[in-house]
Amino acid sequence: MADKYQNLIDNYLRGRLDEEQRRELERLADTDEDFRTELEFHTQTRSAFAKQKHGHLKKRLQSLADETPKTLNPKQYTNRFGKSFWLVAASALLICSIGLYLWLLRQSEAKPRDLYIAYFEPYPNVVLPVTRDEAQLTKHALAYSYYEQEEYAKAYELFESLSQDSSTNDPEIPFYKAISAMQLNRNDEAITLFNKYQGEASAKLDRQAKWYEALTRLKQGDKVETRKLLQYLADNPGYKQAEAIRLLEQY
Repeated sequence: MADKYQNLIDNYLRGRLDEEQRRELERLADTDEDFRTELEFHTQTRSAFAKQKHGHLKKRLQSLADETPKTLNPKQYTNRFGKSFWLVAASALLICSIGLYLWLLRQSEAKPRDLYIAYFEPYPNVVLPVTRDEAQLTKHALAYSYYEQEEYAKAYELFESLSQDSSTNDPEIPFYKAISAMQLNRNDEAITLFNKYQGEASAKLDRQAKWYEALTRLKQGDKVETRKLLQYLADNPGYKQAEAIRLLEQY
């Protein structure tokens, strides 16, 4: 897609369109099927990221609530401050903890494994939003359902089966299969899959594949290839550019 169209979509997602740009976007969405497909993909990706972030924060806040010392009287503080106090306090604690961890990494020679843990999070499912009613899911949808539930061994097996099925039209399967392989410590296989995926003309997540390949090589301690991939991401605007620049400073 032309850069001007990519900028148009980026501005749309950030709510920065002026009146002329808004009319141009509506015209293209009505008349250009490729543009419409790209717009829908980016909109779905943004929604999936928001859903993933919300789920991670919810789990973390729940774990913090479970760790609250039993000597405190929850009713006493809830009555005085309200439930929102605890939510704000837990959120602040989580943010401070992440900030402290990244600061500590910058202060010393960080180990590749520590950097990997700090920067890795699974890419959200932006291909096939699914429900949790597994009995009603096709094998294709079930693979993504397992992936969303972090059951990576099951997801990997189904992605493997789907990749050998010529009737399955989903060019992103190698990408999600590779991340599943990462989670199962099949690192060499993950790298092979990422490289294969990046060679496909239909791949929409090329930068994402480079980022995750860089993290896989980071986990393996391959500094040369890790920095080569990160440098590409740092030099070209787009997905994870800021993180790539920061990681280059740390490794």
